[in-house]
Amino acid sequence: LDKIDYGICALFFMDFIRSLIREKRTWRYLYTWGWLDLLSSIPVIPAFRYLRFARILRVLRIIRSLKMLVKVIKRDRPAAIFALIIFSGIILFSMICVGVLSYEADAPGATIKTADDVLWWAIVTCSTVGYGDEYPVTEQGRTLAALLMVIGIGAFATATTALGVFFKRIQPNAAQQTQQDNATATLESIESRLSRIESMLSERDTRADDRKSS
Repeated sequence: LDKIDYGICALFFMDFIRSLIREKRTWRYLYTWGWLDLLSSIPVIPAFRYLRFARILRVLRIIRSLKMLVKVIKRDRPAAIFALIIFSGIILFSMICVGVLSYEADAPGATIKTADDVLWWAIVTCSTVGYGDEYPVTEQGRTLAALLMVIGIGAFATATTALGVFFKRIQPNAAQQTQQDNATATLESIESRLSRIESMLSERDTRADDRKSS
């Protein structure tokens, strides 16, 4: 748990540095949310016991981040749904790995005994390749393996759908850009013709004036 806490604090601190660099009004940021972001980045270690209230501040920070996430979802729902699916898949992937390792590590005849083993097995299983060099031997492990296979199939289907939506978005933009380029070229051609006509009329008027004067 301490390692997880340190990792979360590191992410919060990097986010604090990023916000501090991007913010144009540095002091305003520090006065409003900056101090909260900084304090929420302090890990709960014995030397900082008097700052244990940083956990509460961290919860407030998460709530603020969730509000920002809601705004992003409202702006672009398809991208938000895709990101949510990916995030949920990563969480389920991690939970399944932990579950399989906990059931298989001490099982007799098990081939999955370390974190490296379960990670390799999970990636191979999720990609529906299945080399067979490592596999669960317990009922609980096999149940989680079946769930992981379903997640792998769903992940590939989601990725394919997302790519299709992405290319559909690109095509209208490309067509719109082509239309704009054609319209610009047409306007430039008309402007060039008008300039030539104006030049011809000017020359004709000049000749007419010369004839009158002569």
